Amino acid sequence: MTEPLDWTGLLQGRRSHRSFQDSAPTRQDIAALIQEARWAPSGGNRQPWAVTAVSPARTRALLDRWQDRLWTWVLPSYVGLLAERRPEMTQAQLWDFAQEKVAQAGSVLGSPWLLLVHQVGGGDQTRHHLDNTPVDRRSPDFDTRIERAVSLTENVGRCSVGIFAQHLHLGASARGWGSCLQWQWVMLQEELQAEGVLTPGLSLACGVTVGHAAEVPSTPARSPVNVSWVD
Repeated sequence: MTEPLDWTGLLQGRRSHRSFQDSAPTRQDIAALIQEARWAPSGGNRQPWAVTAVSPARTRALLDRWQDRLWTWVLPSYVGLLAERRPEMTQAQLWDFAQEKVAQAGSVLGSPWLLLVHQVGGGDQTRHHLDNTPVDRRSPDFDTRIERAVSLTENVGRCSVGIFAQHLHLGASARGWGSCLQWQWVMLQEELQAEGVLTPGLSLACGVTVGHAAEVPSTPARSPVNVSWVD
């Protein structure tokens, strides 16, 4: 009989690490992590994901060149999020608080791997398949349903890629590694293509840094999930 996994411990023990050691997991270890994450569920089992794995040395160079600028770009969004959680603060206080937090814990230290996760296929692929539907198989509202199907496929694809990224996090945590979701890399897609890091035509969804953690972050606060029960 298979022993049950410590699922609760894995979920509650995972942390977002921003401080990594310079000694990182091997390429073979990262390859194994990525292949294990493919067991993430996806709509229609399309598995609409691909990964560009950036070596620790190249990741460190990218962080040194782009990290400060990325925070400058995303800071307004962070301030907006804080405004929802801290309505008692003035705008000036929110900006000061956000800048202080970024200075304290916003920078990624050390040399982790950077796994750039892409969405493959999606609405255009669905449209192509539906356009090839024989005329005698088309319902009277076929054109309208095409638009709905294209939109649905795109949204389900994004959700599936997000679950795949979460599997990367959980797999790293199960190995005792650190990881952090780095969504702001999406803002650098064109620059990363120009530098030869990304292949043109890929749809970048997020970045995930993975490596040997240099420190254990404090336990973050988590709000209860709002649940609506239907009997």
